[in-house]
Amino acid sequence: MINKEKILENVKLKISISNFGEEENIEMKKSSKNIFKIATVACCLLILTTGITFAKDIEKFIKYYFGDDKITKAAEQGYVEDVNMDNIDTDITLTKDETEIVIEDINVSGKIDEFLMDDINLSTNCSFTFDEKIKEYFDLDNLQRIYFTDLIILDEENRIVATNCLKPDFDNKCIEYNLDYDFNEFSSNMPLVNTSIISIDKDTNLVNCNINCNSSDEFLPKSKELTFIFTKMRLEKHEEYAGQDISNGEYLKCDSVNLIGDWKLNVKVPEKMYNREKSEYRVVGESHPDIKVSYVRCSESAFKFKAWLLNYKQPDMESNPVYKELERLEELVDKGEITWEEGNKRIQEFSCIEENKIADRRWMREKEVITRDYMYFEENEERSIDKITHITDSNGKKYEIGNSSISCVDIEQNLYEFTADFELTKYNATDKLTVTLIYYGEPVNIELERIKE
Repeated sequence: MINKEKILENVKLKISISNFGEEENIEMKKSSKNIFKIATVACCLLILTTGITFAKDIEKFIKYYFGDDKITKAAEQGYVEDVNMDNIDTDITLTKDETEIVIEDINVSGKIDEFLMDDINLSTNCSFTFDEKIKEYFDLDNLQRIYFTDLIILDEENRIVATNCLKPDFDNKCIEYNLDYDFNEFSSNMPLVNTSIISIDKDTNLVNCNINCNSSDEFLPKSKELTFIFTKMRLEKHEEYAGQDISNGEYLKCDSVNLIGDWKLNVKVPEKMYNREKSEYRVVGESHPDIKVSYVRCSESAFKFKAWLLNYKQPDMESNPVYKELERLEELVDKGEITWEEGNKRIQEFSCIEENKIADRRWMREKEVITRDYMYFEENEERSIDKITHITDSNGKKYEIGNSSISCVDIEQNLYEFTADFELTKYNATDKLTVTLIYYGEPVNIELERIKE
């Protein structure tokens, strides 16, 4: 039986790679504008540089690494804090997954370099320096992922600001730190935690990375002190990487090491961050009956819009030629006429035929419902901001979406959630704004007005 989800994921990766040349300007523009949520495709296609000398000037640092107008603006306003923390040494146990070799007394020093905290984002740049022994078991030159798998961030009131713990680690942390939280209740509205690698210095074994926490429906607390606590660090590299031929049915092979230690990194939050004022907008007048705005929030580094799509309808899967071919090949595998490997190879080849790529792109555009970017535009189709979802301020300036998602809330009632982070912030958002959603190909204008406290 063919694993359809796995194959479709592989197919999409293959299509993404083959289309990258024509779409890289769009994708790289989006990823470079967004420090806080690094897209999966951007991570796959990222090529890490080595030997980087870190900028001392915080504003230059932000511009150099992120190229983000929103973060640059926050830096110009003095809203990115340079921590000036000393390295904290930690002795760790290293376990190599494949061989289960355990090595004691490898040292890893870590510190927080810069951070930003507002109502929507907590973004932290950290650096870790590894003992020379790490080179015997893991090649940092090829490091592609770093995870802190039991990270929990506490503040001075013993509140959980963010975590990526699964239930066992979460429950253990609650016992260890005397936290009164229920995993199921907390996880339903948990801030999203992402990590990404910024740079690697192979000569000093220095890895600089970003930990970002993005709030869901709740504002982040106005904390005065933060402690980043974790005991598990995972380093990963992939033997096969984006850009290589994966049509033979093999998936990305992962080589990894787990580092077990005891990290506690503490920072004081500056007054300008914990005394921040929230900024929200309300809808003025009528909009589309199928679109109900949940909230609109603005912070020093983000502009978050959330709405409910009340009559969202999934397009028919049978109209997607790739899916139809997948169904046919699955039947052949079930009958024993072809092997799983042959079926996977055929679907990869089928998905890369130009007419099938075009049909798949059109199907994806219909599935998208709200046109958020140019990803599924025809090659010769005009690309202008008026053809995609955007915001217009009272001065007539228009802003695109940096990140967005549509997710199912209730499939039986066709209820879907749409969230978007637009490319403006508290520093440049005017009191009156117009959100233009391209909904099933047609513009829907939603007038907004800032709520005065």
